[in-house]
Amino acid sequence: MSKKKLKKKKLLRLLSYVLPFVKDVEIEKENQNGIITNEYTKWKVREQYDNNVSLPSKLLSSGTVLTTATIVALFFSKRKIQFFEEPERGVHPAVISALYSAILRSQQKQTNFFNHT
Repeated sequence: MSKKKLKKKKLLRLLSYVLPFVKDVEIEKENQNGIITNEYTKWKVREQYDNNVSLPSKLLSSGTVLTTATIVALFFSKRKIQFFEEPERGVHPAVISALYSAILRSQQKQTNFFNHT
């Protein structure tokens, strides 16, 4: 299995733990004036509510977007030290404990600093 597929599988496993309604994630490179950048800036999520529709990130709740960004930063960043401002902001109360569990798991490989958790 390619590195890209392994990373996607890991991301889906982590997201399904914190956001159980997420069933798939599609990530695309941004295309600006015919030039593809090195940054992944477009992503879509397929939720359990309608498996045939992938929602672009701009249509997702802020809690889903922020939780996904936190998971990506915690588990896919190569930085040894990270700072997070209110990681629970906008997150549904039922999701917060799973998010905190993921945060604790990430502490094994890096140092993270949080504000208001």
